[in-house]
Amino acid sequence: ETEFERIQREKNERNETPWAPFESREEWELAKWLATTGLTQTDIGKFLDLKIVSISRPPHNGVKPSFKSSHLFYKKIDSLPGRSAKWMLEVFEAEGDVLGEDGQLKKERVELWKRNTVECVRELMGNAAFRGCIRYKPERQYADPEGKTRIYGNM
Repeated sequence: ETEFERIQREKNERNETPWAPFESREEWELAKWLATTGLTQTDIGKFLDLKIVSISRPPHNGVKPSFKSSHLFYKKIDSLPGRSAKWMLEVFEAEGDVLGEDGQLKKERVELWKRNTVECVRELMGNAAFRGCIRYKPERQYADPEGKTRIYGNM
């Protein structure tokens, strides 16, 4: 049983809808669109602030999603199952090449967000959506059906 199949089984045992944690298929479709179109968090916030989205009353009968802000939207996205590769934060201080008023090199606090690579690969390999798509050895690719023009790449 893959991680994905386990999650599906547990959702079925809890009688959750396929769209959980979203309230409906329509809200899930909106969330998918917001998450995959390349909008920034600020843009998503502006979208959710639109009256047609935030007010559900005649004459508009707007969308009225259960998430009211981009923060709550991403919190709901993060609650989706199947993310075994958790985000980790490492904070460190980086020294620059510019002198400050005190004559010392300026320093900056830097946040590095990262995930465990092995957990990411395990998650991808266990996801049934990628079954049949993952290759475990190098393969040759060609730009033409005759196999005369080879494509070279890193992945």
